[in-house]
Amino acid sequence: MHYRQIKKNGTIRYLLLWTLIGIVVGLAVLFIQGKIEITDFEFDNTSLLSKVQQPKSFSAAVSKAAPAVVTLNVQSLIEVPIQQEARQQLEQIFGKHLPDLMETKLHRSSGSGVILDTRGYV
Repeated sequence: MHYRQIKKNGTIRYLLLWTLIGIVVGLAVLFIQGKIEITDFEFDNTSLLSKVQQPKSFSAAVSKAAPAVVTLNVQSLIEVPIQQEARQQLEQIFGKHLPDLMETKLHRSSGSGVILDTRGYV
């Protein structure tokens, strides 16, 4: 092993040891202060379900919100530089002193949204 690797492994062990000691001491202090306590925990699913009010139906919420959900499709024309191959072919014909040539392309994007108010804000 190289000296650096041995030194690195020793440093990692040193840091991990002091981190572990810090966690144990911190938990002990919290236990002594009464902020945490050790209990025997048993999970009782039936008591949990009786305490939490369960919604009656998710479909009711969906049926209310569904009319406000919209799909957005946007098309725009954008100018982009011509492809390198096309530029090289034009340079062979017209020479190397061509201006920056642009081509117009149709850009499409889509998404979805929710209508927020009667004015149509999405």
